[in-house]
Amino acid sequence: MKMQQPFKSILIFLIVFFNKVSAQDFINPAIISFEDSINQNWSTPSPSSISTSTAHYKHGKQSLQWNYDQNSELIIDQNINFKPFDPNAEDKSIPTFCVWVYNETPKDEKIKFQFLTDNQVNCEFEFGINFKGWRAAWVAFERDMQGQPETTMNKMKILSPVTNTGTLFFDHIMLCTPADSRWNTPDYQVPFVNANTKNHWLILYKSSLNKPSEKLEALSQKQIKGIQTINKRYSKEVIKKQKVNENLLIKLKNAYNKYEIARQDDQVSGKVMWFCRFSEIYKPYTKNFKDYFDKKGKGLAAYTKLMHEIASAYNQTDNADYKTELEELFFNMSDHLIDQGWAEGSANGTLHHLGYSMRTYYAAYFLMRESLIRTKRADQAQKAMEWYSGVKEVFAPIHEKGMSIDAFNTSVMGRLASILMLEDSPEKARYLKAYVKWLDNGLAYAPGVKDSFKVDGSVFHHANNYPAYANGGYDGATKMLYFFSRTPFHISEEGHQILKESLLKTRLFCNKETWPTSMSGRHPNGKGKLSAQHYMFMALSGTPDGKDNVDAEMAAAYLRLMEGKKTTGAVNKLQKQGYKAETDPNGNWTMNYAALGIHRRANWSATAQGHSRYLWAAEHYIGANYYGRYMKHGQLQIISGVEKPSVFTSGFNVNGWDWGRFAGTTAIHLPIEKLRANILNVDLVTGYEEMLISDEAFAGAISLEGKNGAWAMKLHEHDKYNGSHRASKSVFFFDNRIICLGSDIENTNSDYETETTLFQNYLNEASESISFNKDEIIQFPFYKASQGKKATLLTDNVGNSFYIPAAYTVEVGKQLQHSKDQKKETPNQGNFAAAVIKHGKAPHGADYEYAILVQSNHNELVQFAKQMSKKKKAAYTVLQKDSKAHIVRDHATKTSAFALFEANADVKLSGLNSVSAPALVMIKDKEHSKIMSLCDPDLHLYEGEADVVMENGKRKERSVYSRDWTANESKESTIWVSLKGEWTLEANAYCKLISNNENETILEFKCQHGLSREVELIAQ
Repeated sequence: MKMQQPFKSILIFLIVFFNKVSAQDFINPAIISFEDSINQNWSTPSPSSISTSTAHYKHGKQSLQWNYDQNSELIIDQNINFKPFDPNAEDKSIPTFCVWVYNETPKDEKIKFQFLTDNQVNCEFEFGINFKGWRAAWVAFERDMQGQPETTMNKMKILSPVTNTGTLFFDHIMLCTPADSRWNTPDYQVPFVNANTKNHWLILYKSSLNKPSEKLEALSQKQIKGIQTINKRYSKEVIKKQKVNENLLIKLKNAYNKYEIARQDDQVSGKVMWFCRFSEIYKPYTKNFKDYFDKKGKGLAAYTKLMHEIASAYNQTDNADYKTELEELFFNMSDHLIDQGWAEGSANGTLHHLGYSMRTYYAAYFLMRESLIRTKRADQAQKAMEWYSGVKEVFAPIHEKGMSIDAFNTSVMGRLASILMLEDSPEKARYLKAYVKWLDNGLAYAPGVKDSFKVDGSVFHHANNYPAYANGGYDGATKMLYFFSRTPFHISEEGHQILKESLLKTRLFCNKETWPTSMSGRHPNGKGKLSAQHYMFMALSGTPDGKDNVDAEMAAAYLRLMEGKKTTGAVNKLQKQGYKAETDPNGNWTMNYAALGIHRRANWSATAQGHSRYLWAAEHYIGANYYGRYMKHGQLQIISGVEKPSVFTSGFNVNGWDWGRFAGTTAIHLPIEKLRANILNVDLVTGYEEMLISDEAFAGAISLEGKNGAWAMKLHEHDKYNGSHRASKSVFFFDNRIICLGSDIENTNSDYETETTLFQNYLNEASESISFNKDEIIQFPFYKASQGKKATLLTDNVGNSFYIPAAYTVEVGKQLQHSKDQKKETPNQGNFAAAVIKHGKAPHGADYEYAILVQSNHNELVQFAKQMSKKKKAAYTVLQKDSKAHIVRDHATKTSAFALFEANADVKLSGLNSVSAPALVMIKDKEHSKIMSLCDPDLHLYEGEADVVMENGKRKERSVYSRDWTANESKESTIWVSLKGEWTLEANAYCKLISNNENETILEFKCQHGLSREVELIAQ
């Protein structure tokens, strides 16, 4: 059989290439490498010359060396394979040229890359060569180049400078390859690339152009002392404590030797180092592109981690021989890193999410600054640090409040280090002032769904409250607060207070450390938790007003979070000063920028969370959270535990987890393969990800007196999946009683049952018991369904009891469940107990009602059921449950709670006549007064109809980032309330009395940010 010529050519190429190239390099015909004799397609006119060289290489062990004459050209006659961007294609990558260039002698000149059809230039770009070492560029044909690229292009030319001769080396060339449009990064060589980007990772070139506007002032002794304090605190935080001895040196040298660093004259060589994100250019050619270089031992993160370990060891020994040896290791690694392209003005193609790989880079150089100064390396190092940290952004004019929480997480430490590298001077003081001003702005409340901080304590990333990212951001923010505290450069009282309030709210929705599954973003594995260290830094930073050196409230929070853990120096210090751990927080709180209600008693917590037309229901990425579609569909999660409450002590376990049954959710119970997210690249501002929002504005919570509260949402699933699915849902919190209502449940899915999940709990032992009516169920497996002829009584295996009144079919089971890992999609299994209320297939007008007695026993539930059977003794009464309103009266607290889904609903219950807009209301009766709370859960980021685009009669999937309202401030709304009877109003800032008489009182509330507005009404 005759082999087809194209296949034969590729096969020959691969055989030769595998024999030549390093096994650690990615091999593909799309990559032009120079491991053999130069392809005949390459040419340059005499006296210029080309040859292969082993002096410098980026792919394999050789590069193309071009000795160029002035006004010369290097030509490759080869099809460019350019294909125009197709906006309708599933993949939104754009055609991009990729190249690496090495220069031994910096020249303030440019070369030019041209792409031609025969001898006609179609498009071109310039590339600066004022550098020494490697540089790379990702240049998009249609967006970044001059001219008009064509599919007929069959030649590339590289034009030398007009006036001078010289030598350049080229390697790892990709003539045209698909690349994510978001991540091409401009730098000194190609400043025009992705010129309109505003991404904080990519604006390094733009930031580098900023100049300080403040005048220089003489450096005061207070400032010098303050800088010394900051230096000391920073050093203590970043140094890695280790015992420096011969064994450690052997370990460090063995790790160092793996990088094969060698010197010859003024040149340095070694193992090629890569930023992990560069391998994304290989995505079209392999599924294993992610972290490719890290897995091959060529990753930047591991390299700089070793530099940091060497620098830490250097700073913890007085042995002169050790110090000499460690210094040499560090300098060799530094020089090689710079030669590899990690220098001022170099973006190496892309730098997106750079901070995660550079955490130890800045600390390493900071710790070696005295050695760097002595050997005249400090200036080059400081400028590189300044470039990669983007610290000159602090000199830019401030246009809007807030900044990416990623910047707090990955940028602030590096930016501070790059400033501290400077010698003490007026310039340094000016830099620090500008830096703190930038921090203050980052801590300010950000508009809309922009990062980071919100007035209710939410911390945003990816256009939603996101504790996992907040946790990393707190790491940087609290350290900055502490480093600068009690110095002339301290952070403002307002910024300090905002950070404090946010952390205090975090320790409310977390219990004890873990946050609810509904808040897990794309990582619903139960492992997400807060860090007690953040509370330590806050405590030691003092109070926001600067009056106290220790913040007592934060110290108490820190000490509670540290109970049961290994004692730290900070714990001992605070306890010696008389500070004690706070008791477990009890009360009720809201976070409507997260559509979240929080309720706590004893050591347990309960959270209810939804989504809206502003806030997405779940985040899905390729390889992350394939099945968690229902996470914010009204999930009601109770976290409890005898010693240390967590999601794992409360029934959660990923092994065998039924992703269609989150407690509290009303959902279509789909097989796991139908629940899997169909993750798409829907536009140019996003990658492959899914974050679907609703078209309903009503989702949020209300609190009364900080003790009890309510939560409600209008659920409407996105049309991408089951857009006919709707429900009105509410949860009412009174002490240990939680009343849950649902109405208007409907969808057209006739294949699968619709359910409301009461609980789904992992069984550590199959024999763990649950109680079902009068029976204690130990047997396994078990299944039973009550037909709703009388009330159903359930107690789960973690101590929560459920009362479901007659009329509802309740299904209870204990069984081995089969599931899949939400990330790897590998099968798993586990034993679970679960209970659901069945609504049938394609329900219309279905409803539910149930009450939970949190952390109670079955005997208490039986007594509760007896009360409920007698109207006059009932613990609560459902006054209304329909499309207009859910209204509950809790008799023990004399409180009525209203979820009013429609404007001007004619209520006339519990003294409330009507409310002019959809709202949440709570009214507590006292002897001669009422306490009233009102909340407009609509964030009002825009007004009018929902921001949807219809396509074939359905809402089209669109990225939340593409919406034009994301940076809008929450607009103040006005709501009028009509009450029965005559009432006067205690003075307050957001409610006024419009009129009152013996029959009716009219109040006007001003609402914003989904905050509860509480007033006291006095009877007349």
